[in-house]
Amino acid sequence: MVLVPAPPLTEEEGGSLEDLRDAEERLKAKAREAVIQRFEDAGMADFRSSIVDESIRGPLEWKALFNLRRGSVFGIAHPMDQLSLFRPAPEHPKLRNLFSVGASTRPGNGVPLVLVGAQQVANSILAREKELAAARRAMMKPSSAS
Repeated sequence: MVLVPAPPLTEEEGGSLEDLRDAEERLKAKAREAVIQRFEDAGMADFRSSIVDESIRGPLEWKALFNLRRGSVFGIAHPMDQLSLFRPAPEHPKLRNLFSVGASTRPGNGVPLVLVGAQQVANSILAREKELAAARRAMMKPSSAS
């Protein structure tokens, strides 16, 4: 698998959907060629003829498939001050029991990290539920007064 970051769709007006599709197809073709050339330059002679299957997704498809704003797979901005621990925490700071998971929260962007984040949030919710269940059981026990 090769991931080539692509810029999100512009929010500026102007240009039709067809114009966007044409521009995206040109970008995908250029990126594909650059990736193949990089492999061949690294010593994988005739890499191009070894490709048996490929799928290339651009921002328009990401937007259509997953309702990603501007087709951006990286969520919020991706500068250095939006990486790793600088992204918002999974648990909302003020609304108890409201969790978020995805590219715009910690641990970060990209499918592997989103899945790690989903597991972390699920574990946090399960641990909290376990604590609440134990507290409920303790409250339901009859007191043993002598």
